Amino acid sequence: MNNLLTLLSSDPGFRNYGFSVVQFRKQGDNDLAFRILEAGHCSATVSNLKSGKVLVAQLAAYKEFLRAKVDKYGVQAFTAERFMTRGVNGPSIEMVNFMLGVMVSSFDKPVKLWPAVTWKNAVRRKGVDLSYWYKWCKASPHQLDATLIGIYTGYRAYGFNDFGNLDLEDRMPSIIERLESVSLEPLVNRKLRKGE
Repeated sequence: MNNLLTLLSSDPGFRNYGFSVVQFRKQGDNDLAFRILEAGHCSATVSNLKSGKVLVAQLAAYKEFLRAKVDKYGVQAFTAERFMTRGVNGPSIEMVNFMLGVMVSSFDKPVKLWPAVTWKNAVRRKGVDLSYWYKWCKASPHQLDATLIGIYTGYRAYGFNDFGNLDLEDRMPSIIERLESVSLEPLVNRKLRKGE
């Protein structure tokens, strides 16, 4: 693994699609430093399966969204949450999986897809209650999820179990502050702040 790794991480959905660009730098044998470079929502999603012409145009726009991030940040790999069946979701699973197919097949870069339970259980094992931090974060939950998926993937890519020696609970305020500062989306003033 290189000393520097830049990931484009996604929490995909056809209505709410959060993304985060996270860069890692290896520091010695047992430590990683990471930086959140940008986060936001992808508006170029697949949302219509009824028209082949519309689908082709939407897939092209989504591919261009990915390409723009690759070009801007030198993205070396992609990671995303797999969109799996949880009850009746209509065509949403198909639409997200079309987008994941573009991600996997278009850039000749490594792609790692995680079931939600995999990365969320790793977060829980670090003592983090996501429901609390969603209320604390002024960026959307989808952006926070994308960021945590990216951090989890970076640690795994460098051979660490879960988040390695990262004290995730302790770092959550600084992760969220950085996420809020680089988010391309308007922030939401939430009522809850740590200690309140």
